[in-house]
Amino acid sequence: MHQLVKTGKSKSFKDYSILKKASSTSKIIEQGQSAFLKQQSFEVRTSRKKSSILLKDIIDQSILIENIKSIQNPNLHLGMNLLQQKIWERIQKCTQQQIDEYSNVAIIVLKPDYEYEFNFSISKFSCFNTIKQLSDSLAKQFHDLTNNNLDEPYLSMLIGKIKTQRLDGDMRLFELLNIIMNGRKLLVLQSQTQ
Repeated sequence: MHQLVKTGKSKSFKDYSILKKASSTSKIIEQGQSAFLKQQSFEVRTSRKKSSILLKDIIDQSILIENIKSIQNPNLHLGMNLLQQKIWERIQKCTQQQIDEYSNVAIIVLKPDYEYEFNFSISKFSCFNTIKQLSDSLAKQFHDLTNNNLDEPYLSMLIGKIKTQRLDGDMRLFELLNIIMNGRKLLVLQSQTQ
């Protein structure tokens, strides 16, 4: 507790209570500021961590589709199952020219009473990005080109003339590259809310 120190002048009890209130108020303010700064620091760290996770593949140029042949050990980036390992080995046997050619994909956007087609290169995406991430990027590109939105976009591949098969959102882009190399060069972007 606070003690009054006698000086040449006497202090009234009223003056002491004002000082005590001011002191306790400043402590409350300091505690509030400290808690706010800790929370803000936590949010910045969390935001940076999320950003670094999302941008990790974009920043690392060595794991882009265009550089897929130079990736010596894909297991450093993704734990692969046996099928994925076989797909990876098949892609490694292709020439760089073939990979560049197959990286350019025709996209058809289907909406009710509306169809739009554009070409898109997946060469600047990470081999390990998912189809879901690609679908979101394609929907953004479509919006930039036409000013139309696609809610909850998903990708399918065209089989035959009119039939489509939906692609798994967790499929990796190197797996998509393999599908494209097998002759499925046309992808269909649609909205789940159609």
